[in-house]
Amino acid sequence: MGSCCHTNQDANAPPPKTFQRLLIATLVINAVMFVVEMNAGLTASAASRQANAFDFLGDSANYSLFLCVLGMSLWWRAGAALVKGISMGLFGLFVIANAAWHANTETLPGAMTMDAVGTLALIANVICALLLMRFRDGDANMSSI
Repeated sequence: MGSCCHTNQDANAPPPKTFQRLLIATLVINAVMFVVEMNAGLTASAASRQANAFDFLGDSANYSLFLCVLGMSLWWRAGAALVKGISMGLFGLFVIANAAWHANTETLPGAMTMDAVGTLALIANVICALLLMRFRDGDANMSSI
């Protein structure tokens, strides 16, 4: 393997069961936060909350995809990493279009919703990062989370 693919773990070794449980926990946190953020974004006409909701949706989809390819060959896991990258790019295009629409219609978001839900989103992201941080040295899927 090339130096870009070097890790301290066997490429075909299954990840620890602890990692799988934590990945499921972060999947649930992200799915719940998608619903919370999207609801808040639509209610408060806040493009940034809607954009963050799509980030949570993307993370949920990525964790789901990763759970599906867990234990599969390196080829399948690399393909999953590529799909994750493409999906994040598509979410980014949606966010740009949504922000442009809000700017064009001069929609102002509700400040209280922005603060409260933004703080909740920060807490959720920090929890997920702390849960998964020790597994960041694995394959492309593990390091992408």
